[in-house]
Amino acid sequence: ALLALLLYVAAFSFGLGPLPWNLMAELLPHRARAPGAALATALNWLCSFVVTESYATAVAAITPAGTFFLFAAVCLAGAAFVFAVLPETKGKSLADIERLFADRGA
Repeated sequence: ALLALLLYVAAFSFGLGPLPWNLMAELLPHRARAPGAALATALNWLCSFVVTESYATAVAAITPAGTFFLFAAVCLAGAAFVFAVLPETKGKSLADIERLFADRGA
């Protein structure tokens, strides 16, 4: 169980863990970075709290395997959202990214 926990933490740290901070640094305009950082951090910790608090209840209700598949489905939905909604920012300046979102909002 300890090895599985360590593998989970390692995978999360390379996967979805740093995503809020990466997105915030690339997608938020400079003037909105401070409130955006606060919101992203609060939402990240809130989601972590919900997962932690709901785990035991989910295991009791739908078995450990069911809980794993439920959490896997949530991760797949998150990945689908990232690929479908978030723009590619590789090679773009912050000004280019800000214009991209300004064009989407118009």
